Amino acid sequence: MTQEVNALSSGKQYRIVRDARERQSRPLISVLVAVYEVEQYLPATLKSFAAQKNLQADSVEYIFVSDKSPDRSLQIIDEWVQHRTNAVVIEANTNGGPAHARNIGMEVARGEWVTSVDPDDVISESYFAEVLRMWRAAGDEELALISTRVYITEDETGRFKDTHPLGRKFRYGNRFVHLERHPECIQLGATVFLRKSVIDEFELSYDTRCVPTFEDGGLIGKYLAHFNDPVIGLAASSHYFYRKRSSNDSAVQKSFTLPERYTSALRYGYLAMLQAIRATRGYIPRWASNMVLYDLAWYFKQDDSMKSLASWIEGTLRQEFLGLLRSILKLIPADHIEEFFVNPMSWSMRQALLLWSGSVATNARVFVWRNDASTADFSVLTGPGLTDLEMLVNAEPVAEGDIVGRHRYSFFKEFFMEEITVRTNAGDIAVFVDGLPVRPVPVVKPRWPEKVMDESLAEMTAAARRQEPSSADKRRERMYVRALIRGVNFGSVIAESGLAAIRRRLAKSRSDIGGFDDAREVNARELLSDPVFVSKWRGCWVLIDHIDRADDNAEHLLRYMMREHPDTRAVYLLTRKSSDWNRLEREGFPLVEYGSALAWAVATLADVVVSSDAIEGCMYPAPRARFGTPAHKFVFLQHGVSCNDISRWLNGKRIHLLTAATRAEYDAFTKDDSPYSLTTDEVSLTGLARYDSLYRLRMARDGNNEAPSKEPVILVMPTWRQYLKDIVDGAGSSREMLHTVFGTPFGLAWLELMQSERLARMARERGVRIRFLLHPNMVALVDSLNFDPVIEVVPTSDSRFQIELSGASAFITDYSSLMFDAAYVGMPIAYYQFEEPALKSGVHSWRPGYFDYANMGFGPVCSQAQEVIDWVDSAIADGFTIPRLYRERVSATFAYWDNRNCERCYERIVTLLS
Repeated sequence: MTQEVNALSSGKQYRIVRDARERQSRPLISVLVAVYEVEQYLPATLKSFAAQKNLQADSVEYIFVSDKSPDRSLQIIDEWVQHRTNAVVIEANTNGGPAHARNIGMEVARGEWVTSVDPDDVISESYFAEVLRMWRAAGDEELALISTRVYITEDETGRFKDTHPLGRKFRYGNRFVHLERHPECIQLGATVFLRKSVIDEFELSYDTRCVPTFEDGGLIGKYLAHFNDPVIGLAASSHYFYRKRSSNDSAVQKSFTLPERYTSALRYGYLAMLQAIRATRGYIPRWASNMVLYDLAWYFKQDDSMKSLASWIEGTLRQEFLGLLRSILKLIPADHIEEFFVNPMSWSMRQALLLWSGSVATNARVFVWRNDASTADFSVLTGPGLTDLEMLVNAEPVAEGDIVGRHRYSFFKEFFMEEITVRTNAGDIAVFVDGLPVRPVPVVKPRWPEKVMDESLAEMTAAARRQEPSSADKRRERMYVRALIRGVNFGSVIAESGLAAIRRRLAKSRSDIGGFDDAREVNARELLSDPVFVSKWRGCWVLIDHIDRADDNAEHLLRYMMREHPDTRAVYLLTRKSSDWNRLEREGFPLVEYGSALAWAVATLADVVVSSDAIEGCMYPAPRARFGTPAHKFVFLQHGVSCNDISRWLNGKRIHLLTAATRAEYDAFTKDDSPYSLTTDEVSLTGLARYDSLYRLRMARDGNNEAPSKEPVILVMPTWRQYLKDIVDGAGSSREMLHTVFGTPFGLAWLELMQSERLARMARERGVRIRFLLHPNMVALVDSLNFDPVIEVVPTSDSRFQIELSGASAFITDYSSLMFDAAYVGMPIAYYQFEEPALKSGVHSWRPGYFDYANMGFGPVCSQAQEVIDWVDSAIADGFTIPRLYRERVSATFAYWDNRNCERCYERIVTLLS
């Protein structure tokens, strides 16, 4: 029966566009679909609804609520519903968000069970049938909820994986559990079936204030609080395919860039849910703590990420977030935090939460790692506000020299905890805080329980079990989902899959004949079994700048060693296809092809690997998966002076020595409140190896008082933006890349500068050339950029930066650390930092460090293109001289002004090895 209701006359906040249900229908399941700007995804979702099988048509009703969607979504739904007798189409009067739309849908739902499906996802063909089979298997047991299995599905390919963090609870098949006994089996998302009668009885609803996440979790938690011992069904055979959008524009994917994620989600989500559960139950069950801790863990993991989307919050927003966070943690019992494992947190992160929130009785915790006949190893963890700490061994104060490490843990720019590591002679350990003793506590290593079956529900679980799907069934489901997600014909996906299978078989046959990697390993092990080879290379030095390019600190250090210490056995690793290979070969470098059997064998025998990069391939040139973790030391020469906070990337890497060039950089790595886990023994203020040649270049420039023989050159070097990666990867052509990249704030700002007629005219009239150094990720744009002929576009992959500096008169960048090289050579510098507001909004993942461009920089900070052009005008007029303020800053920045940087690096490595 189809009907329309005018929202204004009914007093509702919506209008029913079409109600195609029978008047007296009483379905078992009501499906709520909140719709907003999903016209490109809706057809797939609707097809998956239409494809449901093993199900009576009147068992399910679909309730679509358009949340005032401005696109064609409402029209698409209405056309689909016209041919159904079990669906409703509703339009909200205002856009209130998914929770608002679902509440509207709940008002008209008639089903015994209520669930939600997002309109960009799809479901398996027996999705609802399998849920109802679980319900019937429960018999007389009052099920609290039924949870379905989520697969993460790629938007572009339709391929899906069982990688959802909460998916582990489904890996034991269909089963029933008591949530109090299995609190790890939590449910937070919309893939859940709840009893409509319980929702109505206790007047539960989605909290529309809880945005942008946890509106589902909040409702589920409050709902479960009304069951004394909730029994839940885990429907592993009912599959929900969550679409991970390649455009990264879903609510979940962009939520960390929204202020509400740090306020509303906490206040109306986690905090409100815990308070409601405590009011109902009188205590906080472990499953409720797990629900909140699971979500909070993502905040800390996001902040701990090098490319964090949470690093932008500051000021009152940050303070409000931290205040709410502390209130939430105080509600959660300490043992729930200590023993949490559902979304694994590191031991140190769990300890930091306990100490910072005041969840434990004292402001310190002691962990003894070893205390045997000879050595005592222990750690003292202290929280904020500590006033008096006393550490004793055998009644004697711990000497400063016995403190082998201090590491401060900070999150969201807030100090949470300091870890003090002590190694001394064995004895009685005593720690006092404000005169009170702190007893050592055992280390808790939480893990998933081995026993996964709930014996009291075994009969129900046996009834819910189903035969494992055959390989053919699994393959058919894969093809079904790929066709839906990609919007293509099922037959074409099958044909495509057949061709892919043929390719895999061919590849396997080639591998069976003799895989290249396996052959290399065999050859490497043959070399390692040769006593002559081992004798020649054991204890050698392996140097590498980057896998595919040289011209960095390792190259300069090895050149010094070849001249001053030719007896040191050393090799330089580089891919043979690198543009630097022939140049270094002509110079007589001891080159070994990176990734060859020889490289693997030599690296296995090395005493030290010295590199300008600290990625896996540079730290371990012989793959650890094949040769195990090596015994060699690793020396990180760095790619440049570190002015940003790279602690999230660097901490946890096995670094024995890191070289620094400036006192401020050294202090940032080693001071007591440093975010880095490095010690003063692991950081050395040597200067960067390549600065020897920069010093000689500077001396040559300073000694040249004659008029320059060549026209002046201004180098312009933008840095890469992480958010551009998806744009570049998704571009189908260089033309598309050009339009998308230079349609961003980044691109528009640089185009405004580089396409300025005033800048080009100034350069032509005053005899200045401009070289625009393009990041390697945008090399495809070289021929597409339409600049004035006076501006040359040069891919950085095709240039050697020191050669560029040797012919340059000035340097313009935004954030490149190569500004330090330009400053060391001695040239005026300007910073074009046009997107500071965007950086703070989380649009660009940026983690600033100690370096303050305004107060420590080597030139002015410009936010507008015209300011940069004005600076260029002045720099040319002043003959590219450096103003006194910036000369003094440069002079005070670097620890050394000489050509002995390589010497200091070499001697420090020798000391490390000795």
